[in-house]
Amino acid sequence: MGQAAGTTSPSPLRRRLLPLRRRSKKMSKWRRYVYLLVDHFRNGTYPLRRIDASSLFVPRSRLTKTTMDFLATDIAEGSLPRPLLSFSPPHFDLQNGILEFFSLFGSGRSKSLLAGVDQTGSVGFLYDLAENHVGSLPRISEPKDCCPVSLPVGDALYVINRRPPPGCSCGFEALTLAVPERGTGVPDWRWHRLPPPPYVLDPDYNAANCIDAYTVVDGSKIWTSTPGVGTYSFDTATASWSKVGSWELPFRGRADYFPEYGSWIGFSSPGNNLCSSDLAASKTKSPVLRYVWMDLRPPPGWMCIKTYLVRLGGGKLCVAKFFHTMADESDGRGFYLKRETFVVLTGVTLEHSGVGDELRMTKHKSYRYDIEAFSNGWVF
Repeated sequence: MGQAAGTTSPSPLRRRLLPLRRRSKKMSKWRRYVYLLVDHFRNGTYPLRRIDASSLFVPRSRLTKTTMDFLATDIAEGSLPRPLLSFSPPHFDLQNGILEFFSLFGSGRSKSLLAGVDQTGSVGFLYDLAENHVGSLPRISEPKDCCPVSLPVGDALYVINRRPPPGCSCGFEALTLAVPERGTGVPDWRWHRLPPPPYVLDPDYNAANCIDAYTVVDGSKIWTSTPGVGTYSFDTATASWSKVGSWELPFRGRADYFPEYGSWIGFSSPGNNLCSSDLAASKTKSPVLRYVWMDLRPPPGWMCIKTYLVRLGGGKLCVAKFFHTMADESDGRGFYLKRETFVVLTGVTLEHSGVGDELRMTKHKSYRYDIEAFSNGWVF
């Protein structure tokens, strides 16, 4: 697994900020770790690492204008910690197996369960981040495509293919804790197939269009947006679909509701910048973005391929963005296309200001972690 070189000397300001990586006394009020999971495809393993979340933040007392101007563009080199553990799927057709991982879920407010399945759907892992325990999952009803949509609702996990094929087999199902009949035995996790969104049954449906944005509304309704189709809602209480509107959500990928801000927060489409919108006021009309923040200023040539937003608590969030770069390189015998893959973790804070109750973002530190080229990755 590649690591960032880190051979250049840190700037004077960065050196002054290095001691701040120690965990403060207030750390107990928010999540301690950010988890990074990548596909080490050369040896067929998926190492899981945890990164100290406090390393992404600067204490408020040291956020001077000079420091904030420096942090606005600074991206430091980070060294990958040793893996906490690695997942190893079985081989398939004499090749390394492939795993797909879903959103964290679990009982109550503590969403600490991580589920993953292989490309056949027959092998599944269930890892508890809080208890550091690995278990198995029953066979999934239908194999999942790469990067499916996954959302926790209540104690359950809902998963649907990002490009649902026409017909009833769309790969939509829920992982729920099944209680044994007559109150005997131990509750266990089970997959349950769910009805497909109605538009996949339309003869004119084009499966080339994928679900571009998704979120949970009212605590129990899953909204998905597809270009050319509009936005549909799945009510998890009644297991039924309905159309919300012909418009699309203004996000790219997943957005989450933050009750402390009264807004849904995700990444903008286009731009992939941190943003917010009030979907509660948009149930009868196309929603608009209320705020868009520049959480990262990547250099030219960095192509963002994947984003994650990790809620740490106490107004703190981790913005995770995966990038590719491609450049012509020479090895003395000719030119070749060099491709690099890496993830940048950025600490940000959100808080209401005293002027018009404006929601303001403050960018803290950014660290780049190099990973194997062509790797898939997840951040939790």
